[in-house]
Amino acid sequence: MYVILVNDDDSLYGSHKERIMQRQKLVNDLIFVVNPIYRNTHDMTNATVLLEYVLPVSREYKSVLLTLSEERYKDCFLQYKLPFDTDLTSQAGSLEVQLTFAYTALNEKGIGIQRVRKTSSTTIDVIPITAWSDVIPDSALSAIDERLIKLDASMRAMNEYLDVIDNNRVDDLMFDDTNDILKLSSKGIGVGKGVSVKKMLDDGVPVVDLDSNFSDDESNNDNKHENGCDCGCEDNVVEFGYSDVNIPEESTDNDNVVEF
Repeated sequence: MYVILVNDDDSLYGSHKERIMQRQKLVNDLIFVVNPIYRNTHDMTNATVLLEYVLPVSREYKSVLLTLSEERYKDCFLQYKLPFDTDLTSQAGSLEVQLTFAYTALNEKGIGIQRVRKTSSTTIDVIPITAWSDVIPDSALSAIDERLIKLDASMRAMNEYLDVIDNNRVDDLMFDDTNDILKLSSKGIGVGKGVSVKKMLDDGVPVVDLDSNFSDDESNNDNKHENGCDCGCEDNVVEFGYSDVNIPEESTDNDNVVEF
């Protein structure tokens, strides 16, 4: 971590420094340490803290609000922690930083007073990294470029393939009332030719009602048929078997036998 102490004379001092490399991202923290009581009078705990900085090369000005950490630095000082992101490390050189503390207080008459505390600036050295493109020979660059182009083409082909799969993925069924067609569907759009529900019903096997047509009293009437047969055979029996099986002669009297 890179620690900068905010002194009571409003100067900034790098009390703990470390190497900050150009384009370094989220591996180091910039910490500002502040005495909670400013000049033995003002409480800085509730102040809003603004970090202002200027990039080394472009001289571009940027700012960011700092958040007070719940933990105290060495159990005493307020600390504001900010990760070193590429916004801070994008350019090599001396990064200029300064702080502004702002808070509102009430005087003895209950009137609000806006208080602003400014600090002087200090610099953070951002060390440049090696420009590899300057030292790699052209032949190697050509090979690298070729691999990058192939990789990019493969990624684009894979993305297009995934799009095709997603767009044609079957997720439901749909029924066309006009033509009595049942189809698979993908995102509400019919897929394939489908099947005719009417044709399926026309070609289907008739359903045989297995429920008795007689009441309990009638069925117990000596098991007689309507034609007066008292052979003891039962009505409404469904028999499953092969059509070419020889049926005994004595079973030919079963008028209500259905064969499949």
